[in-house]
Amino acid sequence: MPDIAGYRIYHGTSPSSLSQFDAVDATVTRASLTSLASGTHYFAVSTLNSTGDESALSGTVTLTLP
Repeated sequence: MPDIAGYRIYHGTSPSSLSQFDAVDATVTRASLTSLASGTHYFAVSTLNSTGDESALSGTVTLTLP
């Protein structure tokens, strides 16, 4: 089993300009970001091991709000 202690979740309005908006432990299965403005939003996740080392970001997921 991999040594995954948690995740960092990133958000931005450009896939090349993401900022961390949450950090959660490995038992969390969902997170919420409320009050998003209309437009296109991008999200990515990284993993953290028990010593705090962070993986590369995942691929981005896109959400477009009217």
